[in-house]
Amino acid sequence: MNDKFVTLAGNTSVWDAEMASLKDRGQSLVDLQVSQSARGYTPISLYKTIYGWSIRYASGLQGFEILFSSRGGVTRAEAIKSAIDWVNKNPDIRHFYVFKADLEIVDPWEKLEKA
Repeated sequence: MNDKFVTLAGNTSVWDAEMASLKDRGQSLVDLQVSQSARGYTPISLYKTIYGWSIRYASGLQGFEILFSSRGGVTRAEAIKSAIDWVNKNPDIRHFYVFKADLEIVDPWEKLEKA
């Protein structure tokens, strides 16, 4: 994607090629995102919430709804595994990416679980 994100699951080559072919990032970007969503493209991402790590839809076109909640004490590793498993059911239209900074965070709860 770029230097701030890393893809952990999904085959994004078709979607990325469409994005790369845009002449501008104005209305044509919005139109492309709406078109991709209508064709089933579903990006998800990892987010830190007040309850812990969750996975939610990465686009407002899906309402940023939570796909996997951290309310049950889900660790970051468990959230990532759930997201990868979900994407791998249909990797040509599902995409899971994370902010690189979120992978670099030292999560004290994960340290406690390993102890």
